[in-house]
Amino acid sequence: MRMRSPRRWSHAVPEVPGWRFDLLSGYEDFCRRVRQLDAGSIKQQRTYLVRFLDWLSAGTQEEFLQRLTSRSLQQFQLEYARDHGPGSRRWLQQSLRGLLRFLRRRGDLGQDLTGSVGTVHCTRLATVPKGIDSDSIRRLLESIDRSSAHGRRDFAILMLLSTYGVRGGQLRRLCLQDIDWQNHRIHFPALKRGNPVDQFLTPGAGNSLLAYIHDGRPSNGSCPEVFLSFDAPFRPFRRAASFSEIVGQRLRQAGIVLAPGVSHGTHSFRHAFAMRLAGRVPFKHLADLLGHRDPASTWIYAKVDFATLAETAQPWPEEVQP
Repeated sequence: MRMRSPRRWSHAVPEVPGWRFDLLSGYEDFCRRVRQLDAGSIKQQRTYLVRFLDWLSAGTQEEFLQRLTSRSLQQFQLEYARDHGPGSRRWLQQSLRGLLRFLRRRGDLGQDLTGSVGTVHCTRLATVPKGIDSDSIRRLLESIDRSSAHGRRDFAILMLLSTYGVRGGQLRRLCLQDIDWQNHRIHFPALKRGNPVDQFLTPGAGNSLLAYIHDGRPSNGSCPEVFLSFDAPFRPFRRAASFSEIVGQRLRQAGIVLAPGVSHGTHSFRHAFAMRLAGRVPFKHLADLLGHRDPASTWIYAKVDFATLAETAQPWPEEVQP
């Protein structure tokens, strides 16, 4: 059985013609009516299930059911785990379990295969955040040709990521009215039940935005969003992951190899931003800059404040004489 390697995938969701479309449509209807999932969760699951179906490379639904075994499920998860973090693996596993229960309920599977789908166990604060280093950021920005509209847009995106450490979703929702040119302020909307972020508009960020908006942004008066795609009809990005795709593409074009464990998406800039400020600003201030409503979400960056951690270290006790 020849299957496609997950390493060849892009983040874009391919089309799913024929029986795969019918299968996913039935599963999505099941998720809406029976599982009561929201539209966002259903769309996210569809992304991962399309990847799995693409990997199995089955020509018909009968062939798909034949290849859907405990062994193929485990092999797929192992290969996927080589290049994806715990968050992505968790979404994948949830999607696979949901599809397997749907197929079992519909009578397509004679046995329950959900036991072949693993579970990602993440201990809170168990890891140390890893961000893109300053030299790589500098090289990445210098590598972009700003003589083209694409270059000016991508340069502005990378400048905002490196300057403010915002999420890809906040860039996607950033609107023209969120930039206060007169008072040199920029407003990033709240995301993931967090707080909005209001920041000083630095000269570097402001100049990059101005160059893109005045001489690069497609003309579309009906779209208030700052960043638009260059594919007609010009419209806002539909997915926050599109900004991670831009980051990854620019890293490859610049020939920049990041350290192991560093994300090739927008979150590497967010980690780098927080790590630069950890120990230099009050902890509550850092939480506000990151838009964290719950300060506990910011605690992980205390692990990279090595100067403060060194102050808490106790001297090694002298040997106690009997």
